Amino acid sequence: GHYWLNAEVNGVPARFLVDTGASGVILPADFAEREGLPKGQVFQTYTANGIGRAYETEIQSLVIGSIQLGPMRAAVAENMPGGYGLLGMTALRQLDFSQRDGELILRQAF
Repeated sequence: GHYWLNAEVNGVPARFLVDTGASGVILPADFAEREGLPKGQVFQTYTANGIGRAYETEIQSLVIGSIQLGPMRAAVAENMPGGYGLLGMTALRQLDFSQRDGELILRQAF
C-alpha cells in the first residue's frame, strides 16, 4: 500500500514516499545540506519515526513527470532515514489523485 515516486527538487533528482498523513513536503537532511537549501525556524516533529527536529525551508520547484509545482515551503527532517522524502499535503492538495489497479495516478489540478 505504499507509493514511491521519482521527482526533481530544484532540478535535482529526489525520491519520495507519497504520504497523505504528512502535512507538508519533507526532505531528508543530507539532501538539503548537499543542495544548500536555506535553514529556517527549527520545530519539533511527531512522525512514525518518533519525535524529531526539523527546520523550515523553501523549494523553488518540485517536478513530478510533467507536473510542475512550486515555489513552496517544505521541511527538512533530521531523523529521515533512507535518503527519501515524504510527499505530503502541501503538494498533494495541488493535485488530483486516484488509485486504479494498484497504481497511483497523479494529475495537476487547475
